[in-house]
Amino acid sequence: VMVESPPLTVKTACPQRAVLGTPFSLVISLTNHTSNLQEVVLSVVDVTGFVFAGERNGVVSVLPHTCTKLRYRMVPINTGMMPFPDFRLALSTATQPAGSSSLNLPLHSRQVYVYPQALPTIR
Repeated sequence: VMVESPPLTVKTACPQRAVLGTPFSLVISLTNHTSNLQEVVLSVVDVTGFVFAGERNGVVSVLPHTCTKLRYRMVPINTGMMPFPDFRLALSTATQPAGSSSLNLPLHSRQVYVYPQALPTIR
């Protein structure tokens, strides 16, 4: 059995809670662990529950041994436990052998609880 390290890792930075109508940031970090350029095909689908700014479709180039960050500004328009848009990431077939799998966001980074209003601060 031959075990190999993944050529690219995906990490996210996002809040666990948000407030209806209040913008917040979601950052996806792509780290290339190889000596080769990695190209990642990006598509974002199913944006119900959020209005957001950021790249929706395209190809992102990640230089060797570097980290590239995709930044999104999100505004929730519904309350309750809301799934984030479906961020689909896959290594380009030009840079990866056939049969490669897609890159998935960590499970804890796929949803946020949206409050109808800001929580009062306790003094």
